[in-house]
Amino acid sequence: MIHWHRLDPAKVERAIKMLIVELCPGTQAIDGAGGDDGQDLRWFSPNGLVIVEVKSHADRLTASRKRKIKKSLENAARHEPVRWELVTPLDPSPAELQWFDSLRASYPGVELIWRDRAWLDGHFARREYLRRMVEGSEYTLLQRAAEFDREQAVLAGGLPDLADRVRVLRARTDDLPTGWKIDFATNDGDTTFTVSERFPGAAAHDPLRFTPVFDFPDDDPLAVETRANLDRALDYGLGCTVAQPYLQRIDVNASDETLRLLGLARTATAAAVELIPDVDRTGLPMPVVVEAVSADGTVIANVQVTVEDRTHGRRGIAVTGFDASKTFALTMMIAKLDTDGWQVTFNLAMNPVDGKYPFAVRPAVDVILALVNGNAIQVRAADTLLGPARPPTPAPSVSAPPMARLVVVLDELQRRYGARFLIPTDISARDLRDLEMILELKSTGRSRWPYRGINMHLWPDRLAEFLQNTEMHRGAILARFDGICMTVAGHEFDLGPVQFHCPHMILSNIDALRAADPNNDPEARWLCAPGEHLTISSVSVEPEVSVAA
Repeated sequence: MIHWHRLDPAKVERAIKMLIVELCPGTQAIDGAGGDDGQDLRWFSPNGLVIVEVKSHADRLTASRKRKIKKSLENAARHEPVRWELVTPLDPSPAELQWFDSLRASYPGVELIWRDRAWLDGHFARREYLRRMVEGSEYTLLQRAAEFDREQAVLAGGLPDLADRVRVLRARTDDLPTGWKIDFATNDGDTTFTVSERFPGAAAHDPLRFTPVFDFPDDDPLAVETRANLDRALDYGLGCTVAQPYLQRIDVNASDETLRLLGLARTATAAAVELIPDVDRTGLPMPVVVEAVSADGTVIANVQVTVEDRTHGRRGIAVTGFDASKTFALTMMIAKLDTDGWQVTFNLAMNPVDGKYPFAVRPAVDVILALVNGNAIQVRAADTLLGPARPPTPAPSVSAPPMARLVVVLDELQRRYGARFLIPTDISARDLRDLEMILELKSTGRSRWPYRGINMHLWPDRLAEFLQNTEMHRGAILARFDGICMTVAGHEFDLGPVQFHCPHMILSNIDALRAADPNNDPEARWLCAPGEHLTISSVSVEPEVSVAA
């Protein structure tokens, strides 16, 4: 048990950030020394921006703490996240939960999640390096080795000590008087035990069966989804993980002697159970083409996929393949029906695209986008169709996922600008919006400017005249520039000559202009009136600025 309230708050927050980065690869930690703008961590998930707020509070939330958390949420909301998470080693009280629910009501478009002490305890319990980080010398390896009088475990003699210890432990497992052979391995701090028959037929004389017991409430959407994944894994031999709270326990069926020798009880608990596929690669790999087709059979988009794995389950087989960029994953499940014939089901998944070239990922994304519009999928090996066209399961969202939109817009822009660069890892929702605006401008010659305001420098000797002319303070505005460059996600895009237009704008910083020093390059800022927006258009004329009442 971790006594969070006794720990160094700075170490606690650092350790929690490391946990989040480990759980969500690609997460960016923000240095808050100069203000983190409501973002301790940010992660561009497949569904959009996720912002995480980390607090070390291990006791009740005071009014001051609640105000600071609410302020962080307000700042984070300006970045338009799809999800905002509060992570703190505190199990909330009913009153604190009610307060947090009130925040949800204020931000209906953002999913708010509170990761509490129980959540942290579960993850820290499986990560010794994090416990050692927050608990200091109390949890060091040397002290633990001394407590158990296992000096050799600290490897004072180097690798030979490690080899000797492993040989001794392996020999002890081989000497267990049971029909089962025990092997073990470690990887990334986890220990895996492999139990196999000591000799063929030994299981019949010394049965050993592990039966996980699950509970999937019908009113829990995640439970329903997890059960469906488990059924699919059992039906087709696929991989699957079921964790608490849906994993209730594991029943162990064996003789009393075997249980004693292996140190097992009749009932065990575990954080999760994982089904590992038994892969059959006979006759593989095999190239196929995945096609998105309309109702009349027209092929709208296609992507080359290499089938690499085959698995077997209680209902049928599943084959899994990937496109060349390893972004698009297809699983084709083939079930034998009670009557003559087979039932084919397609399952699609998209892996992260950051660090890849847009043109390499584009074919897979085009298929996904075609399926968003309700089209079907079919697989072709050479000239042979592998089953009839069917909708994928689950069906893609009715709206294009941000990841797919990002790939398309970057590929189109890179073609137009003649430049190639990898998809950045730090793309935000605002960056995607700016990129889509640039593409629309370059494609059609005009687009809606994604911001409500526009700034223009004023001639110092004309400032007083400008302030006296009230007709210049509101009305329609047309501003032309001979060239504008935008930097998005670290890359510069030349928009060329453009003009901005809005039928009704209001000068928003008139008080600041009245108090400004004319010699300090005064700058006026106009904001769109309610219900209005700025339009940006490509032009080929000399720059000028005009304001009409």
